[in-house]
Amino acid sequence: MMNQQLVDEYLEAFRQANPGLPLPTVSFSRGRYRLSGNGVEKGMRAAEVVRMRDTLRRRIRTDSRRPNLEGLTTLQRDHVLRVFPETQASMAEYLRLGAEVFIVRQDEVPDAPPVAIAVLSDPTYWIDCLESEDAALAHAEMLGLTITSASSAAQ
Repeated sequence: MMNQQLVDEYLEAFRQANPGLPLPTVSFSRGRYRLSGNGVEKGMRAAEVVRMRDTLRRRIRTDSRRPNLEGLTTLQRDHVLRVFPETQASMAEYLRLGAEVFIVRQDEVPDAPPVAIAVLSDPTYWIDCLESEDAALAHAEMLGLTITSASSAAQ
């Protein structure tokens, strides 16, 4: 049976972390939740939905603070310090957690390279953009991120 409170909490966390973006659709079948929207579709158990909700909540809390660089590698610290200041705290948190990411082609930002490393729990949040899928995969791996898919068909 679907836990409606969990779904509502996830959607509220998503809304707060991504103002102005359409909310993903959440359905439930045979003991699994299916989240779809914003270029991602993923089936998962309740524990994964809880983890994604909690990640979004941490992002909301940390976005306005200075980044906590404790526990990050030198490469991760350097990466955090080169992103926009308003995203440094959430970037540090995603790197510290070894966030689940996927590789996607992007044409949303013309000045950015065409391949983005996107966070699975918040596909609108990009870790970085690179020139190729191979470069993005290698970069994500060096940053200690968990790659869930590398799909040239996404988007």
